[in-house]
Amino acid sequence: MMPRILIVEDEAPMRVALQDILTAEGYRVMTAADGEAGLERAIEEKPGLILLDVMLSEARWLRAMRRAAPAGDCRAGVDAYGEGPGAGPRDGPR
Repeated sequence: MMPRILIVEDEAPMRVALQDILTAEGYRVMTAADGEAGLERAIEEKPGLILLDVMLSEARWLRAMRRAAPAGDCRAGVDAYGEGPGAGPRDGPR
């Protein structure tokens, strides 16, 4: 069974695109549009992976997400996008 993935992204087009791609690959995907909703979903659903937009105004939720997912239970991924030369997604868990 594929792991459940929680996507926390405030921009709807990006959230939907990530959800569509991951769902097409067979993953079970949950979404949240802000950090607070993401934290609630993480605590309730206990996903195997959290993709979190670190540019959310609630950046402090990253620390809360890490506390919500005990070590070994979840990998926290980062969906980090910036502007300017060389900006783009960064690989790996943070």
